[in-house]
Amino acid sequence: MASRTYHVNRRGFLVLAAAAVAAACTRDRSAPPVPEELQAPPRVLGYSTGSSILWADDADVSRTMAAVRDGGATSVRIDISWRFAEPARGQYDWRPSDRVVDAARAAGLDVVATLTTTPAWAAIGFSDLAAAAPRNPQEYGAFAGVVADRYRGRVSTYEIWNEPNGRLFFWPNPDPARYTAMLRSAFTAVTASDPDAVVVAGALGNTDTTDGRMDSNEFLVSMYDAGAAGSFHALSYHAYDYGTTLADAGLYPNSAVQQIIRMRQTMVAHGDAAARIWITEYGAPDTGVDADTQARLIVESAQQWGEVPYGGPFYVYTVRDGDSLSPDPEARFGVLDDAFVPKPVYGQLAALAAAGLPQRDIANRFDAAAPFDLGEPWGPVFALPAGSGRQYTHGSLYSTSSGWLTSPPAVADIARTTGLVPAGPFHDGYQDLLADGGFRVFSDPRFGTWAVVGAILDQWRPELGFPVTGEYEAPDGQRVVDFESGRILWNPTDGAVVVRDR
Repeated sequence: MASRTYHVNRRGFLVLAAAAVAAACTRDRSAPPVPEELQAPPRVLGYSTGSSILWADDADVSRTMAAVRDGGATSVRIDISWRFAEPARGQYDWRPSDRVVDAARAAGLDVVATLTTTPAWAAIGFSDLAAAAPRNPQEYGAFAGVVADRYRGRVSTYEIWNEPNGRLFFWPNPDPARYTAMLRSAFTAVTASDPDAVVVAGALGNTDTTDGRMDSNEFLVSMYDAGAAGSFHALSYHAYDYGTTLADAGLYPNSAVQQIIRMRQTMVAHGDAAARIWITEYGAPDTGVDADTQARLIVESAQQWGEVPYGGPFYVYTVRDGDSLSPDPEARFGVLDDAFVPKPVYGQLAALAAAGLPQRDIANRFDAAAPFDLGEPWGPVFALPAGSGRQYTHGSLYSTSSGWLTSPPAVADIARTTGLVPAGPFHDGYQDLLADGGFRVFSDPRFGTWAVVGAILDQWRPELGFPVTGEYEAPDGQRVVDFESGRILWNPTDGAVVVRDR
């Protein structure tokens, strides 16, 4: 979160892609088995306070920690600001962080500390921006080691920076190599000072790649390329998807869940199958939605996250509004208003925690029905108009009116992004999806994966072979799909016409 001198617009950091994208891919059965320790994900609910608690008065700090505890959470994520703690090289002021850590421990809470913001003396270009990246990654690592030594036995976990894949928090631009150097230095120093400490990398934000921002998985791949392997125990992510739950947003190609799945694939490919992904920020302001909708989004997402076998703790952002009368969404993420009055989400989260954060019944049914050869579940169960579905390593499983059906990954990508369920099994290189007018997905490693629909599908015959393109518009305005041995053209006057190759 932001320091006092650095305003953050979360909506500016989140881009939710809604266009359907279908990519050709083949079934891959080379992924390693799910480590046994990941079969039952830990049910940990926490709160992320943001940096404002560092300058809150003592009474508000204590009330905040009591609210976290009384709301059923067992852990709290706080900032330890390098900018505050070491304003001049070698000169430390621990008063802001000591107060917060002590209050959290007094409330019986586990503490996760995010080590963030750079003092001007250590920043690139000696910038006074709190978000400026450290000039020397080793200086950041040295600070992390000093923090771990001071808070050994009081802070269990150290998160290395906050949203480094965006300029908002890593100025002047995201730099995976620099961040990885910070991570490696911090990991060495923290574990030397406190061998029992957990080091969490990432705190990556949900975004696409554009000016000043970098897709979370692209950033992670670059981290591994820069030598990040072996320098973290877990990876963290900020799964904001305003207006929809984690599971429902998973229908879209670049949603939080889809970014998480790609990161999981990257981690497995680099030998980190046993490392969990933590959600260290998830929330919804009650500016764009009413309080009941805020509650539904957060509570349902917290429960859905427990369906992800490699998922770690889930932290809600945040405890208390900055200003409950402000139209600014940044001020309205709290589960309490600015006078500590609970919103509906607070009591509902407490009830969910008291029940043990149980898995949804629909997820239990999927667990019981999933064929072994589908592999690891990659995400929570998502709802569709005609059923529900879930992604796995080797395909997707669907609950439909015709029973349980599976689709290979490339077909499932189209089914998911179009919101359709299979109408029958995948066979002979294609699968029909349940849609008015006909919808068939062909998938072959030689030609790719393509949807053929409506009147063009009606005219398809096996002798045409597989499609080699998707539907496109020809220069004369006709709609066309090319096949191995011909093409089908459609226009509103003549309908669909087959043109065979000689």
